[in-house]
Amino acid sequence: MDQLHGLATSYIFPYLSKNIRYSNYSFNQYNTLFYLLKCGPQTISMIADQSSISHNAASKLVDSLVKNRMVRRVTDKKDHRKKWVFITTRGEKVLEGLRDLTISVYDRLLSGLSDELRAEFIEVLVKVNCYLPQDRPDIDLTLNKK
Repeated sequence: MDQLHGLATSYIFPYLSKNIRYSNYSFNQYNTLFYLLKCGPQTISMIADQSSISHNAASKLVDSLVKNRMVRRVTDKKDHRKKWVFITTRGEKVLEGLRDLTISVYDRLLSGLSDELRAEFIEVLVKVNCYLPQDRPDIDLTLNKK
């Protein structure tokens, strides 16, 4: 998996880097859009925690995304102090290009497989998929150095 992921990211990261450089969006903004797409509506505090940034920084990040119509902010009906952030159709479209590229890269990387091996690989992925979390799991990403 490490080699496959390494090869894929060697294509995907330059694309993302180029898009960040020539767009109005930062890495944290892309990250927030992915988070909202995968996990659904979130509060500013949840976005701050997920991105490891301050509440103030998350609020400014969301302000910028709202201004560009990538997300919308909705006041909680029960607690008017709480604001929920939703990804918009426009925000989803920003991510479509990256998703399409990622699929294309993996498709090209696996194009050398025989039809039989490719079918086996897809069968294994389908079997493994049901064991994967359906939402973003909380995973400790600290490296354990011994």
